Amino acid sequence: MKNKALLFLESFVKRGLFLVVLGISIQAQDVTVRVLDKIKEVKPEGAWLAMSYTAIGVDECDNLYVVFGDDGQYGTNSFGGVQDCYVFKYIIPHDSAIYLGSLRETAEAAGNLEDDEPFFKGHTHIVQLGNKMYFGTQAFHDINEYMGNLNDTVTIRGGHIFSISIPDGELVDESVNHPDGVFVKHQGINSLTASPWDNLLFGLTLPSGHIVIYDPETEESELVQGIRSEVGPAIGREIIATPEHKVYSSYSSNTVYAYDVNTKNRSKVNFGVSGAFWNGQCRKKDGSNVYFNTGDGNIYELNTRTENCRRIGSMGGNGLVLWTLAFSPDEDKLYGIPSCSEAKWGQSCPSGNMKYNLVEMDISSGNTRSLVDLNGKFENSTYGQYSGSQAMDSRGSIYFIRCDDYDDNLWRDDGDVVQFDFGYPEPDDWGKRCRTKVSPKGADQKVQKYQRVTAKVEAVTFYDLRGRVVPNGNVKSAAETLNKGIYIVRTGGSTTREASAARLLMVK
Repeated sequence: MKNKALLFLESFVKRGLFLVVLGISIQAQDVTVRVLDKIKEVKPEGAWLAMSYTAIGVDECDNLYVVFGDDGQYGTNSFGGVQDCYVFKYIIPHDSAIYLGSLRETAEAAGNLEDDEPFFKGHTHIVQLGNKMYFGTQAFHDINEYMGNLNDTVTIRGGHIFSISIPDGELVDESVNHPDGVFVKHQGINSLTASPWDNLLFGLTLPSGHIVIYDPETEESELVQGIRSEVGPAIGREIIATPEHKVYSSYSSNTVYAYDVNTKNRSKVNFGVSGAFWNGQCRKKDGSNVYFNTGDGNIYELNTRTENCRRIGSMGGNGLVLWTLAFSPDEDKLYGIPSCSEAKWGQSCPSGNMKYNLVEMDISSGNTRSLVDLNGKFENSTYGQYSGSQAMDSRGSIYFIRCDDYDDNLWRDDGDVVQFDFGYPEPDDWGKRCRTKVSPKGADQKVQKYQRVTAKVEAVTFYDLRGRVVPNGNVKSAAETLNKGIYIVRTGGSTTREASAARLLMVK
């Protein structure tokens, strides 16, 4: 019988992680940097994928999801209409991209869209709970517009939560059955996390710092009132859930509160952090430790059982900020890209030898080193802004969003999803996880915005990507065909839960 050490080693070899187990250090030349251009090939014609802050996630099947907002800092999009966001799925093992739909189109199909209701950029992580991915929305670009007077937020309808079905990519507005069609009125949801221990989603709102709690199984939600009036206007950009059934959020720079899911009590805790939680967290698979950024680039480790919080070190410093964080496969190292916080309108970017470098941090020692210098890597960009957390596939590659820098107050070019491949071997089940009955390569085609090429469907039987017949009454129209009998279609149903702005269906 094999001993435990050998079995342990074999399990890691099968997952393609033996380089880490054997202690082989990753060198700069081992890291391959690649832009996932297939995403831009399937975007709606004429759309501008301008802005996204942390709106990226990878599911257990090695599918990547990303949300990009249009250029509408000023309320309009590339088509001259109301600001919208576009949702994409990228099947990593097949190097194939699918456009899933826009948020306005999806909300409209569900009967849950006001005429001039905007969706500004992607602004929460895309997190998995069960067989769905979830993300939240906000209807404004800059909350500073409302910090002086919360009464002004009555012009904001409220925050939605959208879901994406992992098996078939269906994009759904989960808010439709909630009061007023939103999870929280006159607020935006700027951060979202999933708790598999409670089977709940937790969101943090702007500008009041409420906590949204959503149970996808029962479709019920509740709102925990924020404490902004007690601690000041600053609200953190992360919310942390733990297996101890506690949820942490931060306010007014270094003020941290814990919400107990079981007792429903909220209390102040003393973490001794240097700033608010800020656009970056990684949680160990067993939930024992959570790592998070603060706005000044410091990284902390939270022991979720003891509530002990220690500073590990900094990837930023000297005016640089950190909106990125990812684990190594063995969860012993962290990766991030220090960026400029205000590299726009002619302002200079702070100096520092880690600026726009992929930085590796050893968790035990806090030591850092540069793996890849990204300065000048991308055409048409002086600086750029990187964001995203915990987006890693089963091979150990990590993914961040890169948005272009400002030019005359507008983003110049489409944003990118950037892959950092460390050269780990592919696991045995690479490309075979959760496989549907239709090859995702069938959608690897550039398609026009489907509303412009739709045709009425008659006497055709459609099947979803799991091989189930879609009732004729649910298929309104189909766009131009893709290869292998896959269509982009517009569907509807007898209930709002069945409605969808755009789906991939096939004809047998």
